[in-house]
Amino acid sequence: MLDCAGPTPSLAQMAEHCGMSPRHFGRLFRLACGLSVTEFAIKRRVEKAKALLGETAMPIKQVAWECGFQTAGAFSSAFRRATGLQPSAYRNARRM
Repeated sequence: MLDCAGPTPSLAQMAEHCGMSPRHFGRLFRLACGLSVTEFAIKRRVEKAKALLGETAMPIKQVAWECGFQTAGAFSSAFRRATGLQPSAYRNARRM
Protein backbone atom coordinates (compact mmCIF):
# COMPACT_ATOMS: atom_id res chain seq x y z
CA MET A 1 0.00 0.00 0.00
CA LEU A 2 2.90 2.35 0.70
CA ASP A 3 4.50 1.79 -2.70
CA CYS A 4 1.52 3.06 -4.71
CA ALA A 5 1.56 6.50 -6.31
CA GLY A 6 -0.69 9.06 -4.71
CA PRO A 7 -1.31 9.99 -1.12
CA THR A 8 -0.13 7.77 1.70
CA PRO A 9 -2.94 5.55 2.96
CA SER A 10 -4.10 6.36 6.45
CA LEU A 11 -3.18 4.28 9.45
CA ALA A 12 -6.85 3.24 9.67
CA GLN A 13 -6.85 2.07 6.04
CA MET A 14 -3.71 -0.01 6.52
CA ALA A 15 -4.99 -1.45 9.78
CA GLU A 16 -8.31 -2.38 8.21
CA HIS A 17 -6.48 -4.05 5.31
CA CYS A 18 -4.66 -6.20 7.91
CA GLY A 19 -7.78 -6.84 9.98
CA MET A 20 -6.54 -4.93 13.04
CA SER A 21 -7.43 -1.84 14.99
CA PRO A 22 -5.35 1.22 14.09
CA ARG A 23 -3.80 1.32 17.57
CA HIS A 24 -2.80 -2.34 17.55
CA PHE A 25 -1.48 -2.10 13.98
CA GLY A 26 0.61 0.97 14.83
CA ARG A 27 2.04 -0.68 17.92
CA LEU A 28 2.95 -3.91 16.08
CA PHE A 29 4.37 -1.97 13.16
CA ARG A 30 6.70 0.00 15.45
CA LEU A 31 7.81 -3.20 17.19
CA ALA A 32 8.55 -4.89 13.87
CA CYS A 33 10.20 -1.97 12.06
CA GLY A 34 11.50 0.32 14.79
CA LEU A 35 9.69 3.25 13.17
CA SER A 36 6.16 4.57 13.18
CA VAL A 37 4.10 3.96 10.06
CA THR A 38 4.51 7.62 9.10
CA GLU A 39 8.29 7.60 9.60
CA PHE A 40 8.58 4.38 7.62
CA ALA A 41 6.40 5.71 4.78
CA ILE A 42 8.41 8.91 4.46
CA LYS A 43 11.72 7.05 4.55
CA ARG A 44 10.53 4.60 1.89
CA ARG A 45 9.17 7.33 -0.37
CA VAL A 46 12.32 9.46 -0.08
CA GLU A 47 14.41 6.42 -1.08
CA LYS A 48 12.19 5.95 -4.14
CA ALA A 49 12.52 9.66 -4.93
CA LYS A 50 16.31 9.46 -4.71
CA ALA A 51 16.29 6.65 -7.26
CA LEU A 52 13.97 8.54 -9.61
CA LEU A 53 15.93 11.78 -9.30
CA GLY A 54 19.22 10.01 -9.95
CA GLU A 55 18.11 7.72 -12.76
CA THR A 56 15.49 9.69 -14.71
CA ALA A 57 14.90 13.16 -16.12
CA MET A 58 11.36 13.09 -14.71
CA PRO A 59 10.19 16.55 -13.57
CA ILE A 60 10.38 17.04 -9.79
CA LYS A 61 6.60 17.53 -9.56
CA GLN A 62 6.10 14.15 -11.21
CA VAL A 63 8.66 12.54 -8.89
CA ALA A 64 6.74 14.00 -5.96
CA TRP A 65 3.47 12.47 -7.19
CA GLU A 66 5.05 9.10 -8.06
CA CYS A 67 6.43 8.94 -4.53
CA GLY A 68 3.11 9.69 -2.87
CA PHE A 69 3.48 13.35 -1.97
CA GLN A 70 0.45 15.52 -2.68
CA THR A 71 2.44 18.67 -3.48
CA ALA A 72 5.92 19.49 -4.69
CA GLY A 73 6.36 21.67 -1.59
CA ALA A 74 5.58 18.81 0.79
CA PHE A 75 7.94 16.59 -1.18
CA SER A 76 10.72 19.18 -1.13
CA SER A 77 10.40 19.69 2.64
CA ALA A 78 10.38 15.97 3.43
CA PHE A 79 13.27 15.32 1.05
CA ARG A 80 15.36 18.12 2.56
CA ARG A 81 14.69 16.90 6.13
CA ALA A 82 15.75 13.38 5.16
CA THR A 83 18.79 14.17 3.01
CA GLY A 84 19.85 17.74 3.82
CA LEU A 85 19.42 18.68 0.15
CA GLN A 86 16.66 20.05 -2.03
CA PRO A 87 15.56 17.55 -4.71
CA SER A 88 17.08 19.65 -7.50
CA ALA A 89 20.41 19.91 -5.66
CA TYR A 90 20.40 16.14 -5.09
CA ARG A 91 19.77 15.55 -8.81
CA ASN A 92 22.53 17.97 -9.81
CA ALA A 93 25.00 16.36 -7.40
CA ARG A 94 24.22 12.91 -8.85
CA ARG A 95 24.99 14.15 -12.40
CA MET A 96 28.54 15.21 -11.54
